[in-house]
Amino acid sequence: MKWLTPYAPIIVSLLSVAAFFLVVFIIIKRDETAYKLLWLLVILSLPLVGALLYLLFGNKRTARPLKRRLQQVQKSCNPQPLPIKEAPFDGEKRMGQTVRWLEEKTQYPMCAVEQVRYYPLGDNMFPDMLADLKNARNSIYVEYFIIEPGHMWDAIVNELEVKMEQGVDVRVIYDDLGSISSFNFSNVRELKKKGIPYLLRILSKS
Repeated sequence: MKWLTPYAPIIVSLLSVAAFFLVVFIIIKRDETAYKLLWLLVILSLPLVGALLYLLFGNKRTARPLKRRLQQVQKSCNPQPLPIKEAPFDGEKRMGQTVRWLEEKTQYPMCAVEQVRYYPLGDNMFPDMLADLKNARNSIYVEYFIIEPGHMWDAIVNELEVKMEQGVDVRVIYDDLGSISSFNFSNVRELKKKGIPYLLRILSKS
């Protein structure tokens, strides 16, 4: 440290320039806004430590592997797309344009849905959702932004455990930032003990 003291202004300047370019890189990078803002706050508050933490833990390239997996899933499916000329929105041209844009971006066609039911509250939905879980034969994939132990979640976990014993492919994904105050490591250990595969979206990054 004594040897580096005379060069302190130069070192600080270089670190500031490096932090600037790293911030610019994070801003233009394709990531979720909340994820980028969190890292920007860390780097701007503690430039050196924040940059090192980002390089070690934050700069994870998940987009390409995820895209490859989605392509594999698409190839394994056999959807029945609606005719390209069909207008399923009763003259709502804007809605039709939106759906066609989504089709183009996702490379997945819009498909007809046989039955849809609207639930104004989650309490109304829960009995039907639990019944669907009980009737599942092949797979159960659940994803939540916020998980909190209680009547609803405990009932879901119990059913997932039963279904796993029956050979159903069960998976859980949740957001660690959204569940930071309601779902702790002890709750995660409970899932692990039951053998339920889980994935948490670290720092709200997909």
